[in-house]
Amino acid sequence: MKAPSRWGRRIVRSDRLRHVLCWVIQLYIRFVYLTNRWTIEGAEIPRHLRAAGQSFILAFWHGRLLLIPMAWQRLAPMHMLISAHRDGRIIADAVTYFGVNSIAGSTRRGGTTALRLMLKHLAAGDCVGITPDGPRGPATRASTGIVNVARLAGVPIVPVVFATSRHRVLPSWDRFHLAEPFGRGVFIWGAPIEIEPELDETGVERARLLVESRMNDMAEEADRRVGRSTEASPQWTALPALYRATTAALTPPVLLYLKWRRRQGKEDGARIAERLGRASLRRPARPLVWIHAASVGEATSVLALMQRITEERPGIAILATTGTVAAARLLETRLPEGARHQFVPVDLPHPVERFLDHWRPDLAIWIESELWPNLVLATHRHGIPMVLLNARLSDRSLARWRALPGLIRPMLRAFALCLAQDEAQAERFRSLGAPVVASVGDLKAAAPPLDADPGMLASLREEVGDRPLWLAASTHAGEEEIVAA
Repeated sequence: MKAPSRWGRRIVRSDRLRHVLCWVIQLYIRFVYLTNRWTIEGAEIPRHLRAAGQSFILAFWHGRLLLIPMAWQRLAPMHMLISAHRDGRIIADAVTYFGVNSIAGSTRRGGTTALRLMLKHLAAGDCVGITPDGPRGPATRASTGIVNVARLAGVPIVPVVFATSRHRVLPSWDRFHLAEPFGRGVFIWGAPIEIEPELDETGVERARLLVESRMNDMAEEADRRVGRSTEASPQWTALPALYRATTAALTPPVLLYLKWRRRQGKEDGARIAERLGRASLRRPARPLVWIHAASVGEATSVLALMQRITEERPGIAILATTGTVAAARLLETRLPEGARHQFVPVDLPHPVERFLDHWRPDLAIWIESELWPNLVLATHRHGIPMVLLNARLSDRSLARWRALPGLIRPMLRAFALCLAQDEAQAERFRSLGAPVVASVGDLKAAAPPLDADPGMLASLREEVGDRPLWLAASTHAGEEEIVAA
Protein backbone atom coordinates (compact mmCIF):
# COMPACT_ATOMS: atom_id res chain seq x y z
CA MET A 1 0.00 0.00 0.00
CA LYS A 2 1.36 3.40 -0.94
CA ALA A 3 2.22 6.07 1.56
CA PRO A 4 0.46 9.42 1.09
CA SER A 5 2.15 11.30 -1.74
CA ARG A 6 3.26 14.18 0.53
CA TRP A 7 5.10 11.78 2.85
CA GLY A 8 6.35 9.77 -0.11
CA ARG A 9 7.95 12.85 -1.64
CA ARG A 10 9.43 13.85 1.71
CA ILE A 11 10.98 10.40 2.22
CA VAL A 12 12.40 10.27 -1.31
CA ARG A 13 13.92 13.75 -1.00
CA SER A 14 15.40 13.15 2.44
CA ASP A 15 18.36 10.76 2.54
CA ARG A 16 17.98 10.42 6.31
CA LEU A 17 14.25 9.51 6.21
CA ARG A 18 14.77 7.09 3.34
CA HIS A 19 17.66 5.43 5.15
CA VAL A 20 15.55 5.01 8.32
CA LEU A 21 12.60 3.56 6.37
CA CYS A 22 14.80 1.10 4.49
CA TRP A 23 16.52 0.05 7.72
CA VAL A 24 13.09 -0.63 9.29
CA ILE A 25 11.98 -2.63 6.23
CA GLN A 26 15.05 -4.87 6.24
CA LEU A 27 14.76 -5.31 10.01
CA TYR A 28 11.14 -6.41 9.64
CA ILE A 29 12.07 -8.87 6.88
CA ARG A 30 14.73 -10.46 9.06
CA PHE A 31 12.40 -10.54 12.09
CA VAL A 32 9.63 -12.29 10.12
CA TYR A 33 12.10 -14.77 8.68
CA LEU A 34 13.63 -15.62 12.06
CA THR A 35 10.28 -16.01 13.85
CA ASN A 36 8.64 -18.35 11.31
CA ARG A 37 9.32 -22.09 10.94
CA TRP A 38 10.46 -22.56 7.36
CA THR A 39 10.30 -25.38 4.84
CA ILE A 40 12.40 -24.93 1.70
CA GLU A 41 11.64 -27.03 -1.37
CA GLY A 42 13.85 -27.17 -4.46
CA ALA A 43 16.76 -25.23 -2.96
CA GLU A 44 19.14 -27.51 -4.88
CA ILE A 45 17.88 -26.09 -8.20
CA PRO A 46 19.63 -22.68 -8.04
CA ARG A 47 22.68 -24.21 -6.32
CA HIS A 48 23.19 -26.75 -9.11
CA LEU A 49 22.83 -24.04 -11.75
CA ARG A 50 25.38 -21.84 -10.03
CA ALA A 51 27.75 -24.77 -9.50
CA ALA A 52 27.65 -25.29 -13.27
CA GLY A 53 28.43 -21.60 -13.82
CA GLN A 54 24.96 -20.92 -15.22
CA SER A 55 23.34 -17.49 -15.07
CA PHE A 56 19.57 -17.35 -14.83
CA ILE A 57 16.61 -15.04 -14.31
CA LEU A 58 14.90 -15.27 -10.93
CA ALA A 59 11.13 -14.77 -11.35
CA PHE A 60 8.71 -13.89 -8.52
CA TRP A 61 5.39 -12.08 -8.37
CA HIS A 62 5.35 -8.43 -7.31
CA GLY A 63 2.90 -9.18 -4.52
CA ARG A 64 5.26 -11.77 -3.03
CA LEU A 65 8.61 -10.05 -3.18
CA LEU A 66 8.95 -9.19 0.53
CA LEU A 67 10.92 -12.26 1.62
CA ILE A 68 12.65 -13.12 -1.67
CA PRO A 69 16.01 -11.74 -0.41
CA MET A 70 15.91 -14.37 2.35
CA ALA A 71 15.42 -17.10 -0.25
CA TRP A 72 18.40 -15.84 -2.24
CA GLN A 73 20.88 -15.78 0.67
CA ARG A 74 23.62 -14.14 -1.44
CA LEU A 75 23.85 -17.24 -3.64
CA ALA A 76 25.46 -15.20 -6.43
CA PRO A 77 25.65 -11.58 -7.57
CA MET A 78 22.02 -10.53 -8.05
CA HIS A 79 20.66 -7.53 -9.95
CA MET A 80 16.94 -6.93 -9.42
CA LEU A 81 14.89 -4.99 -11.98
CA ILE A 82 13.01 -2.36 -9.95
CA SER A 83 10.82 0.51 -11.11
CA ALA A 84 12.38 3.97 -11.26
CA HIS A 85 9.29 5.29 -9.44
CA ARG A 86 9.81 6.54 -5.88
CA ASP A 87 8.28 3.36 -4.39
CA GLY A 88 10.72 1.34 -6.42
CA ARG A 89 13.66 3.39 -5.22
CA ILE A 90 12.76 2.64 -1.61
CA ILE A 91 12.67 -1.08 -2.43
CA ALA A 92 15.98 -0.75 -4.26
CA ASP A 93 17.62 0.81 -1.22
CA ALA A 94 16.12 -1.80 1.12
CA VAL A 95 17.39 -4.83 -0.82
CA THR A 96 20.96 -3.56 -0.69
CA TYR A 97 21.00 -4.71 2.96
CA PHE A 98 20.82 -8.26 1.55
CA GLY A 99 23.55 -7.86 -1.02
CA VAL A 100 21.12 -7.37 -3.91
CA ASN A 101 21.84 -4.69 -6.50
CA SER A 102 19.13 -2.94 -8.49
CA ILE A 103 18.53 -1.98 -12.11
CA ALA A 104 16.19 1.00 -12.48
CA GLY A 105 13.61 0.61 -15.21
CA SER A 106 10.43 -1.01 -16.47
CA THR A 107 8.50 -1.45 -19.69
CA ARG A 108 7.14 2.09 -19.21
CA ARG A 109 10.25 3.94 -18.10
CA GLY A 110 13.91 3.30 -18.85
CA GLY A 111 13.19 -0.04 -20.50
CA THR A 112 15.91 0.07 -23.17
CA THR A 113 18.67 0.97 -20.73
CA ALA A 114 17.46 -1.62 -18.25
CA LEU A 115 17.45 -4.31 -20.96
CA ARG A 116 21.05 -3.54 -21.91
CA LEU A 117 22.14 -3.72 -18.27
CA MET A 118 20.33 -7.02 -17.66
CA LEU A 119 21.90 -8.62 -20.73
CA LYS A 120 25.30 -7.31 -19.66
CA HIS A 121 25.05 -8.76 -16.14
CA LEU A 122 23.73 -12.11 -17.39
CA ALA A 123 26.55 -12.35 -19.93
CA ALA A 124 29.02 -11.67 -17.11
CA GLY A 125 27.71 -14.68 -15.15
CA ASP A 126 25.50 -12.83 -12.67
CA CYS A 127 21.78 -13.38 -12.08
CA VAL A 128 18.85 -11.02 -12.63
CA GLY A 129 15.60 -10.83 -10.64
CA ILE A 130 12.36 -9.82 -12.39
CA THR A 131 8.74 -9.48 -11.27
CA PRO A 132 6.90 -10.50 -14.47
CA ASP A 133 3.75 -8.63 -13.42
CA GLY A 134 5.49 -5.42 -12.35
CA PRO A 135 5.48 -2.53 -11.99
CA ARG A 136 1.74 -1.94 -12.38
CA GLY A 137 0.13 -5.29 -13.20
CA PRO A 138 -2.27 -6.85 -13.78
CA ALA A 139 -1.32 -8.88 -10.73
CA THR A 140 -0.03 -12.43 -11.34
CA ARG A 141 -0.16 -11.91 -15.09
CA ALA A 142 3.25 -12.29 -16.72
CA SER A 143 4.36 -9.87 -19.40
CA THR A 144 6.37 -10.92 -22.43
CA GLY A 145 9.35 -8.91 -21.18
CA ILE A 146 10.81 -11.69 -19.04
CA VAL A 147 10.53 -14.14 -21.95
CA ASN A 148 12.34 -11.78 -24.30
CA VAL A 149 15.15 -11.14 -21.81
CA ALA A 150 15.65 -14.89 -21.33
CA ARG A 151 15.51 -15.45 -25.09
CA LEU A 152 18.06 -12.75 -25.89
CA ALA A 153 20.40 -13.74 -23.04
CA GLY A 154 20.09 -17.47 -23.64
CA VAL A 155 19.44 -18.21 -19.97
CA PRO A 156 16.64 -20.10 -18.18
CA ILE A 157 13.94 -18.61 -15.96
CA VAL A 158 13.80 -19.99 -12.41
CA PRO A 159 10.56 -19.17 -10.55
CA VAL A 160 10.45 -18.89 -6.76
CA VAL A 161 7.58 -18.20 -4.37
CA PHE A 162 7.00 -17.94 -0.63
CA ALA A 163 3.93 -18.20 1.56
CA THR A 164 3.35 -17.81 5.29
CA SER A 165 0.52 -19.08 7.45
CA ARG A 166 0.22 -15.64 9.04
CA HIS A 167 -0.05 -12.74 6.60
CA ARG A 168 -2.22 -9.89 5.43
CA VAL A 169 -3.17 -9.28 1.80
CA LEU A 170 -3.06 -5.52 1.29
CA PRO A 171 -5.64 -3.76 -0.94
CA SER A 172 -2.99 -2.76 -3.49
CA TRP A 173 -2.96 -3.56 -7.21
CA ASP A 174 -0.58 -6.50 -6.63
CA ARG A 175 -2.50 -7.87 -3.60
CA PHE A 176 0.73 -7.57 -1.62
CA HIS A 177 1.34 -10.41 0.85
CA LEU A 178 2.59 -8.81 4.06
CA ALA A 179 4.08 -11.77 5.92
CA GLU A 180 3.68 -11.72 9.70
CA PRO A 181 5.85 -13.30 12.43
CA PHE A 182 5.28 -16.39 14.58
CA GLY A 183 3.86 -18.77 12.01
CA ARG A 184 4.95 -21.28 9.38
CA GLY A 185 6.49 -20.46 6.03
CA VAL A 186 7.53 -22.18 2.84
CA PHE A 187 9.83 -21.30 -0.05
CA ILE A 188 9.30 -23.23 -3.29
CA TRP A 189 11.83 -23.14 -6.12
CA GLY A 190 10.55 -24.21 -9.54
CA ALA A 191 12.35 -26.15 -12.24
CA PRO A 192 14.19 -23.98 -14.80
CA ILE A 193 12.07 -22.86 -17.75
CA GLU A 194 14.16 -22.97 -20.92
CA ILE A 195 13.31 -20.39 -23.58
CA GLU A 196 14.19 -21.08 -27.20
CA PRO A 197 16.26 -18.29 -28.79
CA GLU A 198 14.25 -18.14 -32.03
CA LEU A 199 10.59 -17.56 -31.22
CA ASP A 200 7.89 -15.89 -33.27
CA GLU A 201 5.07 -13.91 -31.67
CA THR A 202 3.03 -17.06 -31.06
CA GLY A 203 6.01 -18.79 -29.47
CA VAL A 204 6.67 -15.85 -27.15
CA GLU A 205 3.02 -15.85 -26.05
CA ARG A 206 3.14 -19.60 -25.43
CA ALA A 207 6.27 -19.17 -23.30
CA ARG A 208 4.66 -16.29 -21.40
CA LEU A 209 1.67 -18.45 -20.58
CA LEU A 210 3.98 -21.22 -19.40
CA VAL A 211 5.81 -18.86 -17.02
CA GLU A 212 2.52 -17.41 -15.76
CA SER A 213 0.81 -20.75 -15.17
CA ARG A 214 3.90 -22.28 -13.53
CA MET A 215 4.23 -19.36 -11.12
CA ASN A 216 0.53 -19.33 -10.26
CA ASP A 217 0.54 -23.07 -9.68
CA MET A 218 3.54 -22.68 -7.36
CA ALA A 219 1.83 -19.86 -5.44
CA GLU A 220 -1.28 -21.99 -4.94
CA GLU A 221 0.84 -24.92 -3.79
CA ALA A 222 2.77 -22.70 -1.36
CA ASP A 223 -0.50 -21.38 0.10
CA ARG A 224 -1.80 -24.92 0.43
CA ARG A 225 1.37 -26.02 2.26
CA VAL A 226 0.86 -23.41 4.96
CA GLY A 227 -2.89 -23.98 5.20
CA ARG A 228 -3.89 -20.80 3.39
CA SER A 229 -5.26 -22.27 0.16
CA THR A 230 -7.45 -19.78 -1.66
CA GLU A 231 -9.73 -22.55 -2.85
CA ALA A 232 -10.27 -23.82 0.70
CA SER A 233 -10.80 -20.46 2.36
CA PRO A 234 -14.33 -19.75 3.63
CA GLN A 235 -14.91 -16.71 1.44
CA TRP A 236 -14.41 -18.79 -1.72
CA THR A 237 -16.43 -21.83 -0.59
CA ALA A 238 -19.41 -20.21 1.14
CA LEU A 239 -21.12 -18.75 -1.93
CA PRO A 240 -20.81 -21.87 -4.15
CA ALA A 241 -22.21 -23.97 -1.30
CA LEU A 242 -25.04 -21.47 -0.75
CA TYR A 243 -25.81 -21.40 -4.48
CA ARG A 244 -25.89 -25.21 -4.63
CA ALA A 245 -28.21 -25.45 -1.61
CA THR A 246 -30.49 -22.71 -2.90
CA THR A 247 -30.84 -24.21 -6.37
CA ALA A 248 -31.51 -27.64 -4.86
CA ALA A 249 -34.36 -26.12 -2.84
CA LEU A 250 -35.71 -24.43 -5.98
CA THR A 251 -36.03 -27.69 -7.91
CA PRO A 252 -39.89 -27.82 -7.81
CA PRO A 253 -40.45 -24.29 -9.20
CA VAL A 254 -37.74 -24.84 -11.84
CA LEU A 255 -39.53 -27.98 -13.02
CA LEU A 256 -42.76 -25.98 -13.32
CA TYR A 257 -40.87 -23.32 -15.26
CA LEU A 258 -39.60 -25.97 -17.70
CA LYS A 259 -43.17 -27.17 -18.28
CA TRP A 260 -44.25 -23.59 -18.98
CA ARG A 261 -41.39 -23.18 -21.48
CA ARG A 262 -42.43 -26.41 -23.18
CA ARG A 263 -45.98 -25.08 -23.63
CA GLN A 264 -44.52 -21.89 -25.09
CA GLY A 265 -42.49 -23.88 -27.63
CA LYS A 266 -39.19 -22.89 -26.01
CA GLU A 267 -38.34 -26.47 -25.02
CA ASP A 268 -38.41 -29.65 -27.10
CA GLY A 269 -41.18 -31.67 -25.47
CA ALA A 270 -39.84 -34.97 -26.82
CA ARG A 271 -36.43 -34.32 -25.24
CA ILE A 272 -37.35 -32.49 -22.04
CA ALA A 273 -35.73 -35.31 -20.00
CA GLU A 274 -32.32 -34.20 -21.31
CA ARG A 275 -32.78 -30.91 -19.47
CA LEU A 276 -33.00 -32.98 -16.29
CA GLY A 277 -29.72 -34.76 -17.03
CA ARG A 278 -31.31 -37.94 -18.42
CA ALA A 279 -29.41 -38.80 -21.59
CA SER A 280 -31.25 -40.01 -24.69
CA LEU A 281 -28.08 -41.45 -26.25
CA ARG A 282 -25.40 -43.85 -25.08
CA ARG A 283 -21.90 -42.65 -24.34
CA PRO A 284 -19.43 -43.76 -27.04
CA ALA A 285 -16.66 -46.11 -25.91
CA ARG A 286 -13.83 -43.74 -26.82
CA PRO A 287 -12.42 -40.40 -25.64
CA LEU A 288 -15.15 -37.78 -25.53
CA VAL A 289 -14.85 -34.00 -25.94
CA TRP A 290 -17.85 -32.10 -24.64
CA ILE A 291 -18.47 -28.70 -26.28
CA HIS A 292 -21.14 -26.46 -24.77
CA ALA A 293 -22.56 -23.67 -26.94
CA ALA A 294 -25.58 -21.96 -25.42
CA SER A 295 -27.51 -20.68 -28.43
CA VAL A 296 -27.44 -20.25 -32.22
CA GLY A 297 -24.56 -17.76 -32.34
CA GLU A 298 -22.23 -19.88 -30.23
CA ALA A 299 -23.30 -23.09 -31.98
CA THR A 300 -22.56 -21.60 -35.39
CA SER A 301 -19.13 -20.40 -34.33
CA VAL A 302 -18.09 -23.80 -32.99
CA LEU A 303 -18.96 -25.86 -36.09
CA ALA A 304 -15.56 -25.30 -37.69
CA LEU A 305 -13.84 -26.38 -34.47
CA MET A 306 -15.84 -29.60 -34.30
CA GLN A 307 -15.11 -30.35 -37.95
CA ARG A 308 -11.39 -29.88 -37.39
CA ILE A 309 -11.37 -32.12 -34.33
CA THR A 310 -13.08 -34.94 -36.22
CA GLU A 311 -10.70 -34.57 -39.17
CA GLU A 312 -7.47 -34.39 -37.18
CA ARG A 313 -8.48 -36.70 -34.31
CA PRO A 314 -10.91 -39.25 -35.82
CA GLY A 315 -10.66 -41.40 -32.69
CA ILE A 316 -12.29 -38.69 -30.58
CA ALA A 317 -16.06 -38.45 -30.16
CA ILE A 318 -17.81 -35.10 -29.72
CA LEU A 319 -20.80 -34.24 -27.56
CA ALA A 320 -22.35 -30.84 -28.34
CA THR A 321 -24.81 -29.32 -25.88
CA THR A 322 -27.03 -26.28 -26.31
CA GLY A 323 -29.72 -24.61 -24.26
CA THR A 324 -32.12 -23.49 -26.99
CA VAL A 325 -34.34 -25.31 -29.48
CA ALA A 326 -33.12 -23.07 -32.33
CA ALA A 327 -29.50 -24.05 -31.71
CA ALA A 328 -30.45 -27.73 -31.57
CA ARG A 329 -32.23 -27.48 -34.93
CA LEU A 330 -29.20 -25.78 -36.45
CA LEU A 331 -26.87 -28.53 -35.28
CA GLU A 332 -29.17 -31.35 -36.42
CA THR A 333 -28.13 -30.88 -40.04
CA ARG A 334 -24.62 -29.47 -39.57
CA LEU A 335 -22.92 -31.67 -36.98
CA PRO A 336 -19.87 -33.53 -38.33
CA GLU A 337 -20.11 -37.30 -38.63
CA GLY A 338 -19.69 -39.01 -35.27
CA ALA A 339 -20.75 -35.96 -33.24
CA ARG A 340 -23.96 -36.01 -31.21
CA HIS A 341 -26.19 -33.41 -29.59
CA GLN A 342 -27.92 -33.19 -26.22
CA PHE A 343 -29.67 -30.37 -24.41
CA VAL A 344 -27.63 -29.04 -21.51
CA PRO A 345 -29.08 -29.86 -18.08
CA VAL A 346 -30.67 -27.08 -16.06
CA ASP A 347 -28.33 -25.77 -13.37
CA LEU A 348 -29.70 -27.89 -10.53
CA PRO A 349 -27.40 -30.21 -8.56
CA HIS A 350 -29.10 -33.54 -9.37
CA PRO A 351 -29.58 -33.02 -13.14
CA VAL A 352 -25.97 -31.82 -13.41
CA GLU A 353 -24.63 -34.88 -11.57
CA ARG A 354 -26.75 -37.24 -13.70
CA PHE A 355 -25.43 -35.62 -16.87
CA LEU A 356 -21.77 -35.86 -15.82
CA ASP A 357 -22.10 -39.39 -14.45
CA HIS A 358 -23.51 -40.60 -17.77
CA TRP A 359 -21.26 -38.80 -20.25
CA ARG A 360 -17.97 -38.67 -18.29
CA PRO A 361 -16.27 -36.32 -20.80
CA ASP A 362 -12.48 -36.31 -21.06
CA LEU A 363 -12.39 -32.60 -21.92
CA ALA A 364 -14.98 -29.82 -21.62
CA ILE A 365 -14.92 -26.75 -23.88
CA TRP A 366 -17.23 -23.88 -22.96
CA ILE A 367 -18.05 -21.25 -25.56
CA GLU A 368 -18.25 -17.51 -24.78
CA SER A 369 -19.99 -16.65 -21.50
CA GLU A 370 -22.41 -19.48 -20.67
CA LEU A 371 -21.20 -19.97 -17.08
CA TRP A 372 -23.57 -21.84 -14.78
CA PRO A 373 -22.07 -22.28 -11.28
CA ASN A 374 -23.32 -25.80 -10.51
CA LEU A 375 -22.35 -27.12 -13.93
CA VAL A 376 -18.90 -25.48 -13.95
CA LEU A 377 -17.93 -26.46 -10.40
CA ALA A 378 -19.34 -29.99 -10.65
CA THR A 379 -17.38 -30.55 -13.86
CA HIS A 380 -14.26 -29.42 -12.03
CA ARG A 381 -15.00 -31.71 -9.06
CA HIS A 382 -15.28 -34.64 -11.46
CA GLY A 383 -11.68 -33.97 -12.52
CA ILE A 384 -12.61 -32.97 -16.08
CA PRO A 385 -10.19 -30.40 -17.58
CA MET A 386 -11.99 -27.34 -18.90
CA VAL A 387 -11.24 -24.61 -21.44
CA LEU A 388 -13.25 -21.42 -21.88
CA LEU A 389 -13.10 -20.59 -25.60
CA ASN A 390 -14.07 -17.38 -27.41
CA ALA A 391 -14.61 -15.91 -23.95
CA ARG A 392 -16.45 -12.64 -23.62
CA LEU A 393 -18.47 -10.73 -21.01
CA SER A 394 -20.92 -7.92 -21.67
CA ASP A 395 -20.78 -4.81 -19.50
CA ARG A 396 -23.86 -6.03 -17.62
CA SER A 397 -22.39 -9.50 -17.02
CA LEU A 398 -19.10 -8.01 -15.88
CA ALA A 399 -20.86 -5.78 -13.34
CA ARG A 400 -22.95 -8.70 -12.08
CA TRP A 401 -19.96 -11.00 -11.58
CA ARG A 402 -17.92 -8.24 -9.93
CA ALA A 403 -20.65 -8.08 -7.31
CA LEU A 404 -20.21 -11.83 -6.67
CA PRO A 405 -16.43 -12.40 -6.41
CA GLY A 406 -16.91 -15.35 -4.08
CA LEU A 407 -18.82 -17.16 -6.82
CA ILE A 408 -17.08 -16.18 -10.07
CA ARG A 409 -13.50 -16.56 -8.80
CA PRO A 410 -13.70 -20.30 -7.98
CA MET A 411 -15.59 -20.84 -11.24
CA LEU A 412 -12.93 -19.18 -13.39
CA ARG A 413 -10.13 -20.84 -11.47
CA ALA A 414 -11.67 -24.18 -12.43
CA PHE A 415 -10.69 -23.51 -16.06
CA ALA A 416 -7.24 -24.65 -17.12
CA LEU A 417 -7.22 -22.04 -19.89
CA CYS A 418 -9.34 -19.05 -20.88
CA LEU A 419 -9.04 -17.89 -24.52
CA ALA A 420 -10.68 -14.49 -24.98
CA GLN A 421 -11.97 -12.78 -28.12
CA ASP A 422 -9.68 -9.77 -27.69
CA GLU A 423 -7.34 -8.18 -25.17
CA ALA A 424 -10.09 -6.05 -23.61
CA GLN A 425 -12.10 -9.19 -22.90
CA ALA A 426 -8.98 -10.94 -21.63
CA GLU A 427 -8.47 -8.17 -19.07
CA ARG A 428 -12.06 -8.58 -17.88
CA PHE A 429 -11.53 -12.26 -17.15
CA ARG A 430 -8.18 -11.62 -15.46
CA SER A 431 -9.79 -8.99 -13.23
CA LEU A 432 -12.36 -11.56 -12.12
CA GLY A 433 -9.72 -14.12 -11.16
CA ALA A 434 -9.08 -16.30 -14.23
CA PRO A 435 -5.51 -17.59 -13.71
CA VAL A 436 -4.41 -18.29 -17.32
CA VAL A 437 -5.86 -16.00 -19.99
CA ALA A 438 -4.83 -15.26 -23.56
CA SER A 439 -6.31 -13.16 -26.37
CA VAL A 440 -6.57 -15.24 -29.56
CA GLY A 441 -9.31 -13.59 -31.64
CA ASP A 442 -12.96 -14.29 -32.35
CA LEU A 443 -13.89 -17.89 -33.17
CA LYS A 444 -16.79 -16.66 -35.31
CA ALA A 445 -14.27 -15.53 -37.94
CA ALA A 446 -13.49 -19.20 -38.62
CA ALA A 447 -17.14 -20.24 -38.91
CA PRO A 448 -18.30 -21.31 -42.41
CA PRO A 449 -21.25 -19.46 -44.00
CA LEU A 450 -24.70 -20.82 -43.22
CA ASP A 451 -26.54 -22.85 -45.85
CA ALA A 452 -28.55 -20.83 -48.37
CA ASP A 453 -30.48 -21.46 -51.56
CA PRO A 454 -27.94 -20.69 -54.34
CA GLY A 455 -30.60 -19.42 -56.75
CA MET A 456 -32.22 -17.10 -54.21
CA LEU A 457 -28.81 -15.86 -53.06
CA ALA A 458 -27.74 -15.04 -56.64
CA SER A 459 -31.05 -13.28 -57.28
CA LEU A 460 -30.72 -11.23 -54.09
CA ARG A 461 -27.17 -10.18 -54.98
CA GLU A 462 -28.33 -9.07 -58.42
CA GLU A 463 -31.18 -7.02 -56.97
CA VAL A 464 -28.96 -5.35 -54.36
CA GLY A 465 -26.19 -4.55 -56.81
CA ASP A 466 -23.81 -1.86 -55.52
CA ARG A 467 -26.34 -0.20 -53.23
CA PRO A 468 -25.37 0.24 -49.54
CA LEU A 469 -26.73 -2.42 -47.19
CA TRP A 470 -28.23 -2.19 -43.72
CA LEU A 471 -28.11 -5.51 -41.88
CA ALA A 472 -30.56 -6.53 -39.17
CA ALA A 473 -28.94 -9.59 -37.60
CA SER A 474 -30.03 -11.93 -34.82
CA THR A 475 -33.62 -10.70 -34.99
CA HIS A 476 -36.66 -12.06 -33.15
CA ALA A 477 -40.22 -12.66 -34.28
CA GLY A 478 -41.87 -9.45 -35.48
CA GLU A 479 -38.65 -7.45 -35.74
CA GLU A 480 -38.18 -8.08 -39.47
CA GLU A 481 -41.53 -6.39 -40.13
CA ILE A 482 -40.40 -3.36 -38.12
CA VAL A 483 -37.19 -3.16 -40.14
CA ALA A 484 -39.05 -3.42 -43.44
CA ALA A 485 -41.65 -0.79 -42.50
